Amino acid sequence: MDLSLVNGKVLDKTWNATKSAARVGNWEDRFESLVQTVDGIVWEADVATLEFSFVSDQAVRILGYAPEVWINTKNFWQDRIHPDDREQAIGYCHRQLREGKNHIFDYRMISATGDIVWLKDIVSVIKTNGVPALLRGVMVDVTENKRFEILEQLEKKILDLNSDREISLQKVLSEYLLGIEQIYPRMKCSITGIVDGKLDNWSSPSLPVAYIQALNGLDIGNNHGSCGTAAYLKEKVISSDIANDARWENYRQLALPHQLLSCWSHPILDSEGNVAATFAIYYDHIKTPDEDELNVIDRAVAILKMILENRKNSEIITSSKSRLRNYVEEIAFLQSHVVRAPLARLMGIVDLIKNYEHTDIEKQELLDHLLMSAKELDDVIRDIARKADEKSV
Repeated sequence: MDLSLVNGKVLDKTWNATKSAARVGNWEDRFESLVQTVDGIVWEADVATLEFSFVSDQAVRILGYAPEVWINTKNFWQDRIHPDDREQAIGYCHRQLREGKNHIFDYRMISATGDIVWLKDIVSVIKTNGVPALLRGVMVDVTENKRFEILEQLEKKILDLNSDREISLQKVLSEYLLGIEQIYPRMKCSITGIVDGKLDNWSSPSLPVAYIQALNGLDIGNNHGSCGTAAYLKEKVISSDIANDARWENYRQLALPHQLLSCWSHPILDSEGNVAATFAIYYDHIKTPDEDELNVIDRAVAILKMILENRKNSEIITSSKSRLRNYVEEIAFLQSHVVRAPLARLMGIVDLIKNYEHTDIEKQELLDHLLMSAKELDDVIRDIARKADEKSV
């Protein structure tokens, strides 16, 4: 059942009907079991203070906090809403309560491990004599769908950004990595170019500068850390525990002092199958990627390949246009200067021969000059033709 479609009225009736059955049949255990099977955090709270009086065990799985922590901690809910969502979420909730309306809203909470969890909160306002007296609801984990939605928006933004050639490649890459890190706040992302078989940092907005400097210029090769190995083998490398991974034996002293404990790296191949760069994700704790994170890596590699190929093609086109422009300017110079000089001499000599009296010796000298100028002009024309042939190759 899709709990996002359950409204407060249905939720309230289900709650009351189940509790009534429990009282009549003394089925408290069955009621408790039923609530615990709901794929979401079932809760009950005071309408004035928003303090919890009941929280189902799913709270541990979804956010990492035991029900008693929710119940016994003052302002538990308010304090664990993501700072960027806190004011809006609490304000929306209070406005709906003042009007006595059931409501559904989305917001982010911070889990016990520091991760961001997107919740869809379905709230039923229970009234006594028409006055709100109690709140009941279900919090459904919608993190995966939200991440996918935000990731799609980020990808569109980055591709649009990359289409503007006034914006540098480094700016585009940094914006993309920072966007991914906002979706997964504990990630530290990096794009490392491969230049002449060596690592060359292109963008690592959240990695320590000292670590970046230590990696720059290192050779790629088997067992050369995650990125060096991924580039060498042309395959994904997952180092879940840098301290105990043989591929990091000669490099772990670079990462561990900066609390970089795991690193997953994926090569980015160009259209010819050569390794252009690597995309890496670091964590400050030992970690193996889950299915969602593997999907992010694959998507990021596809987007980065597209960005790099587009930039490469754009540079080729720009270079070709520049060469063509230089060629046209060179031909124009030859036409306006080099060609016109011998041509002017030819015309002057012809004019002298035609319009003035000359001795035989003078005529011979003029004819010699005429022949020399003609040969010079022929050489210039041949040179222009040769340059044109070279440019067409």
